[in-house]
Amino acid sequence: MPEAEASALEGIGRLHLQDGNPGQAARCLRQALIIYQRAGNPAAQRLQHTLADHGLQPTGWPPSSDKAARSTPNRMTTASRRPR
Repeated sequence: MPEAEASALEGIGRLHLQDGNPGQAARCLRQALIIYQRAGNPAAQRLQHTLADHGLQPTGWPPSSDKAARSTPNRMTTASRRPR
């Protein structure tokens, strides 16, 4: 299922590019990129090229998978960090 979300985000991002909204495009494409990377999907490489081709890839992007995982905690990791 996460890859379906990534595919939808990629499509929305590409539409934003066509409509001349690079900021919105970058947000959607980067979210899709993180999902694809976590899944080990080769589409991640395609998105890296798309971001770079449009000048939307900041220095140091993509984040390491460890950093990306820490930046978007899920309920399980959040719950495990709570003091008991």
